[in-house]
Amino acid sequence: QTYTETPGTKNCYVRAVAGGGGGGGAAITGAGQASAGMGGGSGAYLEGYYPVASLSGKTLNIGTAGAGGGAGLAGGGGGATNMSGVFFCLGGFGGDSGGVVTGTAVAAQGDTAANPTGGNVLSVRSAVSSLGIAVPTGQVARALGGISPFGRWGSGGSGGSVGQNSASGQSGYDGEVGYAIIYEYA
Repeated sequence: QTYTETPGTKNCYVRAVAGGGGGGGAAITGAGQASAGMGGGSGAYLEGYYPVASLSGKTLNIGTAGAGGGAGLAGGGGGATNMSGVFFCLGGFGGDSGGVVTGTAVAAQGDTAANPTGGNVLSVRSAVSSLGIAVPTGQVARALGGISPFGRWGSGGSGGSVGQNSASGQSGYDGEVGYAIIYEYA
C-alpha cells in the first residue's frame, strides 16, 4: 500500500511491528513419551519520527503471520514490515518442532530476530517464547509465543504439546500479522 499524506502534513510518527513466527508442532508419541514444540518469536518493533518527504509515495509492506508447524514440524517465520529506504522490521522466527522423548519434554526458548533498522526513537528485537513442558502423564504447559510490544499484533504463535502416552501429534499455532500506524503532524 502506498503512503499518501494528508495535505498540510510536515512530519510523521511511525509505530511498526513485523509478523510473529508460527509455533513448532509436537511429534506423535508412543508409550511413556512426550513432545513439546517451541513457540514462535514476535516480530521486531520500532518507533520513528520522520519528515513527511521521507515517507511520501513509498510502499508500506505489512508482515504476514508465520504458519504454525504441523505435527513434528517447525513453524514458519513471520514476514517483514517495512517501508523501502525508511525502516525495516524482521519477522519473528518460527518455533522448532518438538522431538519425542521418554519422560518429560521441554521446549527451549527460541532465537530473537535482528534489531530493526530505521527506528530513530525506539528499536526492539523480537521477544522469544516461554519454555514449554510436557510429561507422559498428560500434564502440559504449552510454550507461549513471544509477546509483541504492540500487544496482539506481531506476537508469536504457541508451540504444540503432547503429554499423553501414544498420542497423535499436535500442530503449533499461527503467529499474528504485523501492523503499522502512521501519525501525521502539521
